[in-house]
Amino acid sequence: MTEVVADGRTLSYGDVVAVAHRGTQVPLADGVLPRRARWTTAGRTGWAWRR
Repeated sequence: MTEVVADGRTLSYGDVVAVAHRGTQVPLADGVLPRRARWTTAGRTGWAWRR
């Protein structure tokens, strides 16, 4: 299971994550995340890291 931490909070599955190097948005549930990703959800944005 991939835990994505973004700006001090853990994103829930179903949150929308924008993958920085592709410029596209994928649901977190898809598990398609690079090591570092740009996330955007509920009008907020930030950097996310896979760990």
